[in-house]
Amino acid sequence: MYLKVWITIVISSFVSKGQANCEFPCELRGQTFNIHFEGNGFRLGNWSFDNDGISSSLNIVGTIRNTTCFRRAGRFLILRDNNVYQCYVFDFKSSGNTTQVNFAIGNYGDENFDFCQVCRFPVNFTFEYIAIAPGASFTSSGILPCSLPSSCVGRDTCSVTDSIPEGCPPMTTNQSTTASQADTTTTTLTEATTTKKRKRCDRKRYRH
Repeated sequence: MYLKVWITIVISSFVSKGQANCEFPCELRGQTFNIHFEGNGFRLGNWSFDNDGISSSLNIVGTIRNTTCFRRAGRFLILRDNNVYQCYVFDFKSSGNTTQVNFAIGNYGDENFDFCQVCRFPVNFTFEYIAIAPGASFTSSGILPCSLPSSCVGRDTCSVTDSIPEGCPPMTTNQSTTASQADTTTTTLTEATTTKKRKRCDRKRYRH
């Protein structure tokens, strides 16, 4: 009985941690990109990213996937669509204010997926899709610099430092404001307590 409870807690912690640490790059948040096929540049659909950093809606030839970022390892992301977990591999090219995102879609599995299996791409595999802002020009996506996450075993694993841009930095303004307000409240209460002092009556002049 105790062993079963312990295992359940460990699995729940792992899933929660994976979801909390997975975020889309900050450059994608709140943006909608056109999706083009790498081979001929034909437009296939679009990809919209929410401001929360973990939700997105991918439309490729009318097939819509409402995904959440579930796990991230370098340039590999596991995106969840209901009970389907699928691996995506990314590459970024930035020129001025334009960001080109090259990506390929790998294998998929259920909640018991093997990370190294669903994120195993063929060696010298070409990025299938290009995501870019509407109206912007794009260049050929090229091949994957590596085809397997660094934590997996294989002959074409990525370097530990191989990655894509991180999520947005955490906001600290609200925390500072809250702390300042708390200090002000404490000071006010202290002053009120100090100034509220009962005056002693003169027993010779007043009867209580």
